[in-house]
Amino acid sequence: MSQMIFRVLGPLSVEDRGCCRTPTAAKQRQVLVLLLLKANSVVPLPQFVEELWEGTPPARAIAALHTYVMQLRKALEQLRLPDGSGGRLLTRKGGYELVVKPGELDLDVFEHRVRAALAVRDTALRAHGLREALRLWSAPALVDVVAGPILRAAITLLQRKQLDAISHRIEADLELGRHHELIGELTALVHHHRTHEEFTAQLMLALYRSGRQVDALAAFHRLRKAVAEDSGGALSRRLHELYTNILSADATLDPPSSTRSRLSLDMVVPMAV
Repeated sequence: MSQMIFRVLGPLSVEDRGCCRTPTAAKQRQVLVLLLLKANSVVPLPQFVEELWEGTPPARAIAALHTYVMQLRKALEQLRLPDGSGGRLLTRKGGYELVVKPGELDLDVFEHRVRAALAVRDTALRAHGLREALRLWSAPALVDVVAGPILRAAITLLQRKQLDAISHRIEADLELGRHHELIGELTALVHHHRTHEEFTAQLMLALYRSGRQVDALAAFHRLRKAVAEDSGGALSRRLHELYTNILSADATLDPPSSTRSRLSLDMVVPMAV
């Protein structure tokens, strides 16, 4: 894979052999991000206009856009393609296209690593692969970019992809019997994502497996209250079944057999000496 030079999983960053090439002007940054999130595809002019001016473009919006692209092209002119075939920012019929090669955009690398990890049958390797993918996130996606309507929707999707990867990684860690270690992380995730069912379900399971049945049931009630306040909706059947199984101490909720002996030792209270 090529050296990564475009980063969107955190602050926007453009690097070339260790040199920062990140544009500083707000409009140029918006244009660049829109191109990056649709890399190797033509972004039509109307999408740039909608993103930059949110439905109220100035009289000379297209001329202004051409200026931003020209300035951006100058900023990126040092970023030659690996084969030396020319510039990256191309003018196409009705729009613009940014050429990005495999391995040059952290988002592409993240998605590749997640797909590869989820295809692995070995649970420990799957957890490791997902953890390595998540290391690419240094902060919330595009945290320092002023976003219009198109980028706001795109950032929301990126955040969902990150949370999905976290959830898959936690699922693998639960399969490995790491419920004790996960409680702190899951508590924080549930605090920041009050209506996220999967995180609450995972927290309930981790708490139950750690001998904290009452706390596991309380997590369910907090989620139900949060969902009711947020949307007036109801919890899924799966959450209700998990609640019932915790109440009845259903054996299907027990940790993997390879970790049960360790669980019993963890819960022994040391004798005073």
